Amino acid sequence: MKNQLQPFLVAILMSGAASMGLSSQGLSEEHTEETDEQITEETDEQPAEEFYLHGFIEVGGLVFVERPPVTDRAKFEEYGETSPGFIIPEVYLEFGTADGLHFAEIHGTNLTQNDRNVVVELSKPGGYYLDFEWDETPHLYSTSARTLHSGPANDLVVVGIDPVVGDIRTFLDGAPNTGPGSREEFLNDPANISPTELSVDRKTGSAEFRYTPAPQWDIRLNYSHEKRDGTKPFRGNLGFGDIIEFPEPVDYTTQIIGASAQYFGKLAEGRTWTANLTYSGSFFENEFESVAWDDPFDVDDRGRHALAPDNYAHAITLSGGIDLSKNTRFTGTVSYNMMRQDEDFIPMTINTALLPGPALPAMSLNGEIDTLTVDSKLTTKLHSDVQATARYRYYSSDNDTPELYFDEYIRTDSSLRTGPGNAERTSLSRSYTKQNADLDFVWDAHDMATLGLLLGWEQYDRDRRAVDVTNEFSGKVTADLEPADWLSMRASALYAQRRFDNYDYTTFVGDVTHTPGNGDENPLTRKYDLSDRDRIKLNLSAEASLSDALTITALGGVRNDEFEDDGGELGLLHDRSWDAGIELYYMADETISFFASYTHERFDRRIRNTNWTQDVDDEVDTVTAGINWAIVPDTLDLTVDGTYSWAVEKVPAGTGPAVAFPDVTNEYQRYEASLKYTFDEDQKRRFGWEGDAFLTLGYAFERNERSDWGDGVSPYMPGQSNNSIYLADQDLNYEAQIVYGTLKLQW
Repeated sequence: MKNQLQPFLVAILMSGAASMGLSSQGLSEEHTEETDEQITEETDEQPAEEFYLHGFIEVGGLVFVERPPVTDRAKFEEYGETSPGFIIPEVYLEFGTADGLHFAEIHGTNLTQNDRNVVVELSKPGGYYLDFEWDETPHLYSTSARTLHSGPANDLVVVGIDPVVGDIRTFLDGAPNTGPGSREEFLNDPANISPTELSVDRKTGSAEFRYTPAPQWDIRLNYSHEKRDGTKPFRGNLGFGDIIEFPEPVDYTTQIIGASAQYFGKLAEGRTWTANLTYSGSFFENEFESVAWDDPFDVDDRGRHALAPDNYAHAITLSGGIDLSKNTRFTGTVSYNMMRQDEDFIPMTINTALLPGPALPAMSLNGEIDTLTVDSKLTTKLHSDVQATARYRYYSSDNDTPELYFDEYIRTDSSLRTGPGNAERTSLSRSYTKQNADLDFVWDAHDMATLGLLLGWEQYDRDRRAVDVTNEFSGKVTADLEPADWLSMRASALYAQRRFDNYDYTTFVGDVTHTPGNGDENPLTRKYDLSDRDRIKLNLSAEASLSDALTITALGGVRNDEFEDDGGELGLLHDRSWDAGIELYYMADETISFFASYTHERFDRRIRNTNWTQDVDDEVDTVTAGINWAIVPDTLDLTVDGTYSWAVEKVPAGTGPAVAFPDVTNEYQRYEASLKYTFDEDQKRRFGWEGDAFLTLGYAFERNERSDWGDGVSPYMPGQSNNSIYLADQDLNYEAQIVYGTLKLQW
């Protein structure tokens, strides 16, 4: 597929061209008939054109001065390939009648690449609108992964006879971990493990029909079909701590249908009201219900893992708004969503040594989650200079999935867990409600100052979590200031305090999912989304227009999240960050302008465990700059821009056994320069072209270099786990240099 136009894309573009051709042909035939009839009468008034055609096409070529090797392309081409050769970056066609009653357009981008997008719009303005879209979004995970597994997508086996060691599984089953003739020697030799690309292609086709039979009505129907195919990394395990990585098969289909009807009405005194009813349905199918794999280190063991199950959802939403008075408006939304999943369970094990295995407590999950959203907002003017807004939002997630009791089970396809207190488990169906209430005041205090005050409340009421209820109260003040014609400033400050009612993991979770007394958690443990928290956020920005040519913008912010730390609590203790930056724009004259920016970001987190405390610090510095220069006005333009980013994560030594880790760094650079030449009228006339024409030549350099002690993973790492094998799929470093040229014809 790469670097080729798909047939249906060609068909779409050809149909547009055919329409243009037919229109031109019709006009030509009329002219011929007039000639044959020798109509010679001339008038000063020319007949209006029945049709019009606008558009452009950009074509060209791309070559690599330096292209990353195949094993280093995953990060560079993560969400779209960059292939040398012929390219069509963009095509646009607009066709319609001169009276504006009919309109059609086609817009395509990256038509020769695997991230192409095509949009077709047909409409009769004020009547109907029909839109079609085709989109391809690839995700390239790795081009350097290596695996022993092959075979059918969802039934992976280790096959092969090596000329030296014989049957691979038999050899690995009995080989030592290290030394001559070992697992390490064999598995870390690239010649012995097959390379594999890990990538998923997502292709989505969608259509929307909009009908407006009257100015008050807006009716819409939509449908989309998304297909995902390929492989992505999967981590299974056989035995506690033993990791088997292999390609997971991906074959997903997601269909979404929707319909809506909106009515716009008028009330007395210029007031209006609207009502909208919407339905949305989502249907997900996975071709593979599970994936099975061989244990490379034991000829008798296999593992199996369930994959994403088929499911569907239906949602109904009613929303509307009404002007209660000239200065007061109410808007509200009520939405109900039902989600269902009833895929059959797979057996507890595939391992022959453990078959038949314990009986399942049910044949399927019978998963049922219903959500309800109620959202309302009332806005009014308390005074000519004061506006008030009150908001209330209620959201509930009601999980009616049966909670299943297991008196024994198979753990990781390797061992049977049985006996009171050792194996008894109950699955949890977690539900919660969330409520938010806000009161917002905005005061136009002066021509140079607008002030704001926001008071907020948020409550979570949870089931099957370590905390039942949390409440968070917040206050925020804002100010927009213009102390001078050339200076504008914006500032905000927020303080929020979250508190839980009762933190009791044993009562709310442990004694429910385990046999009472066997599901305890350290009572000092605090989950970061449940723990008491004090938050402070400050933001400030200022823009100064020092002259007609020079504008400088400065901005900065601080966020401090302090978590409960008054009795030796375990978990996240604080999460702090700050950032500062400056932007500059300078226009020397009508032909040249310059921009530059610098941003510094810093993040600091502290974590405590039972016998150690450690900090994790991140810093990111980003510089951008560019210049736009009309070397020859209206003829030759130069554009140069660049981005440089440096990021580092530091984990210094903490208390107790918490040792320092090596720094993790990432350096990213991208620089691009392009020359754009605009053909003059004489040049276009010589080529027989009546529209606009542009020639662009460009060069781009892009480089990413990451240094991470955790990235150096080999397929086999003795000492970490003697029965683990990895894909070794990290390939984040690359360097690329590209030269490209395009010709753009516009009419």
